[in-house]
Amino acid sequence: MFEAMEKVEILLGGLNCANCARKIEEKTKKLEGVSKANLNFINRNLKFNVEEGYDKEKIIEKVIDIIDATEPGLDIEVSKKAAIKKNENILKECECASTG
Repeated sequence: MFEAMEKVEILLGGLNCANCARKIEEKTKKLEGVSKANLNFINRNLKFNVEEGYDKEKIIEKVIDIIDATEPGLDIEVSKKAAIKKNENILKECECASTG
């Protein structure tokens, strides 16, 4: 059965500490309602899934609090790209005649 999850991508401008990146990733993974968190230190990109039934905006706020507490002063940008990818994935799973 398909379980709906919302993908979130946060860009962390100015992240220069690999140890801080590891801490942010680990703390994000431990949040209730979050799954599959991954922080790519080279790209300064944190990706995670918000599980169905959880408020995406509240989870994002908690993750931003984690980032600020771990590495203050970063340029944090929640990407709009992740929402588009989610919609594309839903269309790929559709097997009706109109999607090709």
